[in-house]
Amino acid sequence: MVRTHGQEKEFNRHGTLMSEQAQAVEVSWIEKGERKTNLYQQNSHYYLAVRFFCNDGDEFAIVMKKRK
Repeated sequence: MVRTHGQEKEFNRHGTLMSEQAQAVEVSWIEKGERKTNLYQQNSHYYLAVRFFCNDGDEFAIVMKKRK
């Protein structure tokens, strides 16, 4: 795991985002109703982001990477 964005807590579902052809992967999450984003360039690694959707409307994302 590279990084967790947002506050981890109990969630009711999750989504995934992954592309080996993309130049970058954008990760978004919501903390206290505010949407935030981070961009990961896929120069030397592939990135995988898993977003978790919480019962209170917030989201958090876990980002993983592997070498190309």
